[in-house]
Amino acid sequence: MPCVLAALLHDVLEDTAVTSDDLRAAGITDQQLLGVETLTHADDVDDETYWRSVRSVPLARLVKIADVTDNTAPDRFADLEPSTADCLRTKYRRALSVLLWDETATGPVRPADWDGFVEIVTPSLATLGVDALESPA
Repeated sequence: MPCVLAALLHDVLEDTAVTSDDLRAAGITDQQLLGVETLTHADDVDDETYWRSVRSVPLARLVKIADVTDNTAPDRFADLEPSTADCLRTKYRRALSVLLWDETATGPVRPADWDGFVEIVTPSLATLGVDALESPA
C-alpha cells in the first residue's frame, strides 16, 4: 500500500500548492512522504542527478520506474511529432537505465517488487527499443 499512495501522490508537491506538512497532517506515513518528496523534481536539479536520487530510495525508485513505464505506453506517443517522440524515447531510455542499474552490481537490479510490475515494464521497454539496459556510467 505505501507504493500505491506514493504513486498516486508522486506529482502533488511538484504540481500543486500542497506541501509536505499538508501531507503529513493528512496522515501520510514517513515512508510515503520520503517517497513523494524524493519523487519531486526541483527545477534546479538536472535529470541525471534527479534519477540517481530517486534510485537511492526504494519506494521512490519503484514508483518512478512505473511512472516512466506508463509515460512510454505507445498511445502516449501516437499523437506526438516524431522528433518529440524520439526525444522522449531517448530521455525515458536513459531514465530507466539509471533507475534500474545498480553501480555495485554487474547489471540491472531486481527490486523486491520486480515481479509485480515486470509485466507492465516489459512492453514499454520494447517500445523504447530496449532489449537489455546498459550501464548508465
